[in-house]
Amino acid sequence: ALDQMVAPLRDLMDRNIFSDQEIKAIVTRRRDSEYLLRRIAARKADFLRYIEAEETLERLRYLRTVRKKRDHRKKQKKRSKGEDDTNRQQQQDEEDGTSTKQHPGDIHIVQHIHLLFVRAIRKFRSDLSLHLAHAEFCKRQKSWTRLGRVYAEALQIFPHQVGLWIESASNEFFGPTRSIRNARILLQRGIRLNSKDAHELWLEYFTLEL
Repeated sequence: ALDQMVAPLRDLMDRNIFSDQEIKAIVTRRRDSEYLLRRIAARKADFLRYIEAEETLERLRYLRTVRKKRDHRKKQKKRSKGEDDTNRQQQQDEEDGTSTKQHPGDIHIVQHIHLLFVRAIRKFRSDLSLHLAHAEFCKRQKSWTRLGRVYAEALQIFPHQVGLWIESASNEFFGPTRSIRNARILLQRGIRLNSKDAHELWLEYFTLEL
């Protein structure tokens, strides 16, 4: 796992998002965290601390990237608009990481957090709070496709959690797909599986159709 981190972290260092010392500190912290997760008696708290540290790291990466792009735009305004300058500008963008193309380091931390949630859920499959925490993270990151998968997996494990059916249907209706059909199917399925305790689901179903 640590070997796969090398290229994205190097990308962040090459673009001066993180310094060499910071990258070394990140690698050391991750190595220590991985050691805790690989213990026979790995604890849920170890996963949550690891995830929290990575979320903090991602916020820092995001803020520094935004600041770097903002500073770059200020410098760009002072430069001439000639073709030669434009070519030099594009070259400079590639060097300092302010170009619009996506770099491997930009998505690495978020992908790593998703992987940590998957590993935690695999270890503590019956813990509903982990599924919900992963869903909230997907919402914050606008990872809509993955959010659908998170809800689908959670519903397989917790088919009698009425709130999950409602959240999943709401995601289909209000999410980027705006699928009334999928929301309807989810609510109908939830009602069938929870016929004795489907009062809330019926209300949501009526609301959807209205």
